[in-house]
Amino acid sequence: MMDSIASASIFAAFTVALLAAAIAAFSDFRGMKIANALPLTITAAFVAAWLIDLAVLSEQEIFGAWWSAPLAGFLMLVLGFLLFSTGVIGGGDAKLVPALALWTGLGGLPVFLLYMSLAGALLAVLALVGRGSKAAKKLAGLCGEKSWPAVLAEGKSALPYGIAIFTGALGAFLHTGIAAAVFPALH
Repeated sequence: MMDSIASASIFAAFTVALLAAAIAAFSDFRGMKIANALPLTITAAFVAAWLIDLAVLSEQEIFGAWWSAPLAGFLMLVLGFLLFSTGVIGGGDAKLVPALALWTGLGGLPVFLLYMSLAGALLAVLALVGRGSKAAKKLAGLCGEKSWPAVLAEGKSALPYGIAIFTGALGAFLHTGIAAAVFPALH
């Protein structure tokens, strides 16, 4: 009985984290901003799921060794701070990466970073092609004046890296098996 309640609680927490990450990606596309509440929600959902996994489930079924996820989050927080302080990424991105890295743990971190980098490269190519284009101007009218297409229509360089971060997290969740562990129907 306790295992089913614990599993359902982790399922709910993971679902909340996925929804918050998707909203962050969409928000970054629509307004080039990620609200602080979204990485905080992802982190809070993780803490709840991690504590349940640690305390209730046998041998930390979902997250593995107790230190793996916190260490992954800490490493990405340090990296995010360094990249933000040098102007490479925005503050929302610097907070979103460690929040999602908690869910991947150290084992999923390389895959997370790989998929995130590939998605970021694709965004960069789209930005190069779309900057100042007619297509960007048409999309800007549909998406709003602060959206990524509007930024591109003005000829500026910017990337909604929240999309790449979300894509990287999804790839890591599927590749490492955390999605299948939380959503047993994926097995």
